[in-house]
Amino acid sequence: MARTLRIAVLPGDGIGKETVPESLKVLDAASRRFGFGLRLTHYDWSCETYKATGLMMPADGLEQLAKSDSVLLGAVAAYVWVRLAPSLAREPVDGLDRSRAPATGRR
Repeated sequence: MARTLRIAVLPGDGIGKETVPESLKVLDAASRRFGFGLRLTHYDWSCETYKATGLMMPADGLEQLAKSDSVLLGAVAAYVWVRLAPSLAREPVDGLDRSRAPATGRR
């Protein structure tokens, strides 16, 4: 049985909304060519989420991401984020920097 990779998909902001759909096309072609499955979980965590809720992602966001083998992250900390909360401009990325990559076991 072919392995199925669990990928968390976060387009984020700005150019991420343009590049992530193209990246997914590449992943789809690679999965068909090399015989592995994809289980994609899409998350709408962005500056728009922050503006609407006051949070970039839910409190259990890192736990949700940890269920994936990999994270496809488009763009976070767009100019909008910097204008919204300049003192926290690196907060979302810092949190992801500390998360472990389950597929490789690396940090």
